[in-house]
Amino acid sequence: MSSNIDTAIPPFGNPTTAGVRNNFSAAKEEIESLQTAKVIRIQHFNDSLKVFQQITASNTPQVIGFNSQLFNNGGIYTFDEANNEIEFSESGWYSASISFHVERQAAGGGAADFYIHSELKEPSGDWTDFPGSSRIITMDGASANQKDFHTIAFISQIVTPGTRIRWQQMTTDHTKTIGICTYPSPMAHVPSAAGISFSVQKISEEL
Repeated sequence: MSSNIDTAIPPFGNPTTAGVRNNFSAAKEEIESLQTAKVIRIQHFNDSLKVFQQITASNTPQVIGFNSQLFNNGGIYTFDEANNEIEFSESGWYSASISFHVERQAAGGGAADFYIHSELKEPSGDWTDFPGSSRIITMDGASANQKDFHTIAFISQIVTPGTRIRWQQMTTDHTKTIGICTYPSPMAHVPSAAGISFSVQKISEEL
């Protein structure tokens, strides 16, 4: 972000009180702006039931669902819960991370690959794959209810306000019963495990 602080104030000689106060005021506003949280955090969780987002067709991407928002977002986004899409209100650079649980419920029958990736869509455009966001996990199927956990981190440039992002999951063989899975609390004093958590922090307004 550009600064309104004037490094020529106070001038040598006879600085004015008003000039110094105006400069301190500009510094205060900029510091407080940086201190304001601009963070996205959405996830899918359930305190009492296991929730399985099963992939229903082979080699066909399927949008991942979220059901909860956390954190003050500083007005940088809105969450479209009906379509599981985030719409950015501000352009800039964003540091993003996503963590997820994937489960294969059917044992035997050979291995199947699981894919996860993100897509972006500008207001007047179509959905496009976000480069480098894909992750591939091989679910070998040696036993039932095979579980895996992964984290993805990347930095994205959002140029146009109104740009949207969503996440997709896919498998090479849907008959192996594979998908994102949310786990409830297993006992008292142990919290539930989010099937998927997506966090984004705005790190710069400069493009």
